[in-house]
Amino acid sequence: SRLKALFNAALKWELYEGKNPAVGVQSVEEPEGRLRFLDYAEEVQLLKVAPPIVQDVIVIGTNCGIRIASEALTLTWNNVDFLRNQLTVNAAFAKAGETRTVPLNSRAREVLVRRKAVSSSEYVFSKPNGLPYKSMDKLFTRACENAGLADTGLSLHSLRHTFASRLVMSGADLRTIQVLGGWRDLSLVQRYGHLSPGHCIQAIERIAGEFHNGIHNSPVSSDVVNLAERRVSV
Repeated sequence: SRLKALFNAALKWELYEGKNPAVGVQSVEEPEGRLRFLDYAEEVQLLKVAPPIVQDVIVIGTNCGIRIASEALTLTWNNVDFLRNQLTVNAAFAKAGETRTVPLNSRAREVLVRRKAVSSSEYVFSKPNGLPYKSMDKLFTRACENAGLADTGLSLHSLRHTFASRLVMSGADLRTIQVLGGWRDLSLVQRYGHLSPGHCIQAIERIAGEFHNGIHNSPVSSDVVNLAERRVSV
C-alpha cells in the first residue's frame, strides 16, 4: 500500500514514468490492532504521578473523546461555552472535516473552569509563555513509566478509546457515540463495542438476579392438553 502511494505521488510530480508496479498486487489483510483503553484503576495511577498539564489532558481525553494532538492542543477558549456547557471542535482540526460539539460532564467542566481561572492564553492547554503545546507524547509516556504502565500499549489515543469504551459500557448506543466522537463512518465505532470482562460478568449476573427476583417465574401446569382438542375461534 505504501509503495503504491509512493509511485502514485512520483507519477503526479512527474518524477517517474511508466505504470505503477504496485498496482494489481493483492494486499494482505492485517488483523485489527488491540484497542487499548484505561480501566479506572489505571487512570488513578496515571493521575497520581502525571504533571498537572497531563492530568488535565487525561481527564479531557477520557471524558470528551477529542483527539489530543489535532483537537485538544488546538482548542481555544472561544471553543468552550460554559453557559451551554459544551466545547466545540472546529472543522479545520477535526479528522472528519466537520464541526462538532461535545457536552461537558462534571469532570471535564471542573478541569476547564480551573484552567480558565488562571489562564492568560487564548489556548486551553498552553505553556507558561502562553503558546500551545505541539505535542504531549513525551510527557504522557513518562507518566506511564512512572505509573508502572510502560510497555502496556498505552498511548494518548488510548484516551479516545477509553471515552468510547466507557460510553458503550454505560449503555450508550453506537450512533450517539459516533456523533459525540466525530466518527464519519458507523463501522469505525462498532469496533468499540467490546466490553470489559467485569462488565460482562455483571451483565450475566443480572440475568440470574432477575430470575431469583421472580420477574420470570411463572406457574408450571402439569396438565397436558392434546393439540387435537384445541379450538381456534375466528
